[in-house]
Amino acid sequence: MLGVESEGAELGLHAAPASSLEPALIRERLVNPSATGFCRLTVVSMETVSADHLQDGRRGRALTPWGMSRIVWSPSSILRWELDEKAISASCISPSEQGLPVDDAGARDCVERLLAGLKDPMIPVAVSVCGTPFQHRVWRALLGIPRGSVTSYGRLANTVGSAGAARAVGAACAANPVALMIPCHRVVRESGDLNGYRWGVQLKGLLLAWEFGMQGFGMQSRTRPCR
Repeated sequence: MLGVESEGAELGLHAAPASSLEPALIRERLVNPSATGFCRLTVVSMETVSADHLQDGRRGRALTPWGMSRIVWSPSSILRWELDEKAISASCISPSEQGLPVDDAGARDCVERLLAGLKDPMIPVAVSVCGTPFQHRVWRALLGIPRGSVTSYGRLANTVGSAGAARAVGAACAANPVALMIPCHRVVRESGDLNGYRWGVQLKGLLLAWEFGMQGFGMQSRTRPCR
């Protein structure tokens, strides 16, 4: 299998600079997401997971074409995959995740498989996340934004039945623990301007510029509300 740097070059991650994404171009890609999390470029099946889902889980760090990432996974699902933030507080990670064995070699293998899924739409990926019912609705709707399209915070709020709650939607996007799989980077202002990405607007633009030239991949998502 290709190394991450070669993988990134093959995927064309740097083929279109973020600066080429003018607001007018982004506005042409605005859509209303599906509240069910289904779109023609993403196959989503959402299931409830049990409380002991982390029983066989592991955690580790692995390099991606976007930078170092932190991943938590079990044999059947991805529970966290996001770019590594050195400033992140340990309190943001659940105690159940903190207690998992560290397996950086396994993390590298897992991330390489996920990157392969970006090229092959027939590779399914199961994602299990824990959040409030409102966060669930937002994350499910994010999965209903086709690759190559974007939505606005206002449209996303309408989709989840909370018209006028654009700020709350933005907060739910920021709390997304699987940001490299549940595409919160596809949410922009109605004007087409980029804003509000945890890892910076430049990276948000690079991800969108790359996706505008790519097809999607199949994904299954299992979610569980925290109680």
